Amino acid sequence: MSCKLYLSFNEKGAESTSVSVVGGLQTLNVMTGIMLILLFNTSKVHINVLLGIGLFVVLEIYNYRRYFYQEKHSVQMIENKWLEKSEASRSQMKTMLFLYVVGSVVSFFGLAIYIGSKNSI
Repeated sequence: MSCKLYLSFNEKGAESTSVSVVGGLQTLNVMTGIMLILLFNTSKVHINVLLGIGLFVVLEIYNYRRYFYQEKHSVQMIENKWLEKSEASRSQMKTMLFLYVVGSVVSFFGLAIYIGSKNSI
């Protein structure tokens, strides 16, 4: 869906940008999980920036292979599935994706701010 959005603006490299967005959101979600686990298991939470960068790179490579080199998850297959859905279903899915993006970003940064303020005490 994000690929289709970028293509509608005639952006070059829309597919690569979409893969980066997906990988970035996945990284935020995994990092949020790691922060939650560490928060409940230790008194002070310290996460190395290299962990986030390494995780992002791994997810980028995985998603790039997944969307460009596997027929089952190719951009064309996803686009065809999207076009087969009714307008109401598309609208509902757009709303759910919007909530997922907002929830991912807010939970990651909110938890990071909370942990940062807790660690500074």
